[in-house]
Amino acid sequence: MLGHYSKFVVPGAYRVESNTYGDMKNVAFKNPDGSKVVVVYNPQFSDQNIKIQWGSQAFTYNIPAKSMMTFKW
Repeated sequence: MLGHYSKFVVPGAYRVESNTYGDMKNVAFKNPDGSKVVVVYNPQFSDQNIKIQWGSQAFTYNIPAKSMMTFKW
């Protein structure tokens, strides 16, 4: 888990409020360079679809069971 944060969330980043999506766990950050990072954990025993929306930007992704994904844009 630490690798997900240390590779994409840089010093000076700040956490932004994020909503829970079902049983999925997530946390969102904005880096000093303006890039955005969302780390999502799927604790379920089945794959789950998630929609990530930040302002007018949005995308969906399938998170495999018992896995963590990091998105940066």
